[in-house]
Amino acid sequence: MFGVGAFLVVAPGKGGEPLINRSLVGGTISMAIAWMAWVITIRPRLVMYGDTIRIRNWVTETVVPYGHITGVNIENGLTFTLKNGSEIRARVVGTSIVGELAGCPSAQLIRRHIQPLVSSGAHPEGGEVRETFSLSLKVPLIVAGLHVLLYGCMRYIFPMS
Repeated sequence: MFGVGAFLVVAPGKGGEPLINRSLVGGTISMAIAWMAWVITIRPRLVMYGDTIRIRNWVTETVVPYGHITGVNIENGLTFTLKNGSEIRARVVGTSIVGELAGCPSAQLIRRHIQPLVSSGAHPEGGEVRETFSLSLKVPLIVAGLHVLLYGCMRYIFPMS
């Protein structure tokens, strides 16, 4: 991801574009690619705690106490059915033809770990379901920092026009 932006910085433009222009274009493209790849592939996460489960999708983070979950469905990805009738889809496992042919092993593994906690009744319906907008900007800032470092190297250590 960083390599695409670095290539755009290093490769001289047709009209002899200044280094700063190439750096800004390369850095912007690189940050956009890195951020989208991170949001779509790495950010989704499901974390189980003592009496809650944290479902982090692309732009939201939902905390659900086990007492609110009535079922875990794996037919169309991983979906949690709540006592109030609503559903929360966890993006940690997607739907694919290969996954469906294999019997959705990742979703089944997650369900095997969560189902005993849900059906045991050991967790009363305490707490509340909280959904928040959550989107970290760490990745774009790291890529921007790398581009600033690359620009500094190319401007002052290995001079390029």
